[in-house]
Amino acid sequence: MNKILEAYNIRLKKYSEKLEKTAKLLYIVSFLRLIIFLTGLVLIYFTTRINYDAVIFVFILFTVLFLFLVKFHSKLFKKKQRLESLIKINKNEIDAINGNYEVFENAKEFLDAEHPFTSDLDIFGDSSLFQYINRTSTIIGKIKLAEWFIKLQKNKKEIISRQQAVAELKDKLDWRQDYQAIGFDVAETKDDKESILNWVKAPPDFNHKIYRILLFIIPLITITMLIFLIIGNISYSNFFLFLLVPLGIAGFNNKKINRKHIRLSKKTEMLKKYSKLINKIEDENFQSERLQNLKKELIKNHKTASSNIQKLAKILNALDSRLNMIAWVILNGFLIWDLLQVVRLENWQNKFKDELPKWFFVIAEIDALSSLGCYYFNNPKFIFPEINTSKFTFTAQNIGHPLIHYKARINNDIQIDNREIFLIITGANMAGKSTYLRTVGVNLVLAMMGAPVCASDFEFYPIDIFTSIKTKDSLQKNESYFYAELKRLKRIIDELSNGKHLFIILDEILKGTNSKDKQAGSKALIKQLINLNSVGLVATHDLALGDLFNSFPDNIINKCFEVEIQNGKLIFDYKLKDGISQNLNATFLMKQMGITV
Repeated sequence: MNKILEAYNIRLKKYSEKLEKTAKLLYIVSFLRLIIFLTGLVLIYFTTRINYDAVIFVFILFTVLFLFLVKFHSKLFKKKQRLESLIKINKNEIDAINGNYEVFENAKEFLDAEHPFTSDLDIFGDSSLFQYINRTSTIIGKIKLAEWFIKLQKNKKEIISRQQAVAELKDKLDWRQDYQAIGFDVAETKDDKESILNWVKAPPDFNHKIYRILLFIIPLITITMLIFLIIGNISYSNFFLFLLVPLGIAGFNNKKINRKHIRLSKKTEMLKKYSKLINKIEDENFQSERLQNLKKELIKNHKTASSNIQKLAKILNALDSRLNMIAWVILNGFLIWDLLQVVRLENWQNKFKDELPKWFFVIAEIDALSSLGCYYFNNPKFIFPEINTSKFTFTAQNIGHPLIHYKARINNDIQIDNREIFLIITGANMAGKSTYLRTVGVNLVLAMMGAPVCASDFEFYPIDIFTSIKTKDSLQKNESYFYAELKRLKRIIDELSNGKHLFIILDEILKGTNSKDKQAGSKALIKQLINLNSVGLVATHDLALGDLFNSFPDNIINKCFEVEIQNGKLIFDYKLKDGISQNLNATFLMKQMGITV
């Protein structure tokens, strides 16, 4: 872990030094720009006393110098912003390794208590697994990563493909950080992508030949009229009267053009960002098959997607000129500018309407894979699991929860060699049962995402997960806690009855009823789950559930977490053991806290 911190600290120092130099140069350029401007004004004032040729010469010279400094200043400012992003990225990674990862997006909008497992396993929200792993810098990348958590991948080839891509991206630290920093250049909204995709799918409004004829004839006539005006063959009144024709054409089509422009307004900077992200992908030499295939999606007819998106951004930038009323009158009067840009826009649309969704997909996919690559880089001792599709197996050694800091993490094992096996895990309060359930569930989720798992050895069979760990009541729905739990258990039974294979994780079945009812109901449920060919874990305080082993010796494995009381203190080792728990601690804790005597 020291080597990882060192890698981030080296980059933090390097980018901080570059930022300091860039900030100084930026100040100098700003000062020079002011000096050039003031000097130019003074010289123009004095040269007016000499001759107009000198004025024109000074004006052109200082205008060129000033514009050069403006452009150089803009370039330096963008470099400063990029360095600030890189500094922020490395500071955040250092904090994350030290256990503070709250700065990252938590995807709380994906919280769903009805989902089979994401709520119980704390996949989304504050201090969640998503927040720990997420390093996406585009909204589409964030959505893609969230989708991988929500809908698990069970295809072996697909999982291995992701594993290989993640393994490759792990070692591309500078490339990943550059990609992430580019993504931070421009803020996005969730609707940006949809607006562009809705536009690209929409039917064209200006594909009639008459528009192309007008775009050829009107500028030609305008130039001719301008020449006649200069040589004195027509009057100014006639020339301006003619300009009413192209202005009338632009005004007549204004409503349709507005409708199209509103869909794409203010998307130019986002498209430029996407162009840079794609260019970053195009310029990189990838080895894994998945990354190579994603890169191939960006080439069409020997032209790159980045250049084509940049072209779209330029068209939109040109179209945005219409927002200035003076520019609108001049540009449309001479060139019917609005019509020219929307025709260019629709030509682009017609050419790339099938390609644009693919390009967005590549950006999102790389963004999500890069997040997993960072997660692997920060946890180099994690491993890629082996996938067994010939028979059910779930075997792991030293499996731990990735959200628990490595210095405090206690690892355990799990071994389930075939279906119709349930681990009944008994133990005292706070002994580690619930943490173990989440540890198993979270690592199984990561395994099917194609991500590394927190274990020293891991082999699994891809399978859907369904949990019931922290069921909540609902005042809005007028549902009691007990009824809410029954509904969730009913969903599990229905899924199994319909032939679905599930890995089930249950914590304290039927918590909302009396102990006698709870025991009878829990035993009946586990018997039903066994009869429906399911597999999983059940944690309970009810030691009597361990007796099910006597009736189902081939289907029940008893495991436990024990607690010892030494010198009036509770001692937890959080290690999973064979058998049924022998020690309970609720009474002792109540006495210690003065609740009972």
